[in-house]
Amino acid sequence: MNVFDEALKSLDEAIEYEQGNSSKGREAVRILKPVTPLREYTGEDIKRIREAYNYTQSYFGALLGVSMKSVQSWEYNQSKPNGAARRIISIVEKGEGFLQEAEIISG
Repeated sequence: MNVFDEALKSLDEAIEYEQGNSSKGREAVRILKPVTPLREYTGEDIKRIREAYNYTQSYFGALLGVSMKSVQSWEYNQSKPNGAARRIISIVEKGEGFLQEAEIISG
């Protein structure tokens, strides 16, 4: 059987599989690990994390990809970080080694 015939046979099997003949194909199943739920952060939590690493509000915002005003707003409980920011805060909280591994900071 040449390459063309093999490709044609595979295509026929794929069509049969799509039409409900499950003996003509196989499914790849990937088991995904559970995602850790996002943590809620209070203004006090954010300020404590930021100050633990001696980061300014401006630098902390740069790590998270947000403005200094956003950081200020969180710290004064005027607003709360969104899901993406909360996920990155949890990474920042793990320390600078983790930030380097995640390529958020270099050096």
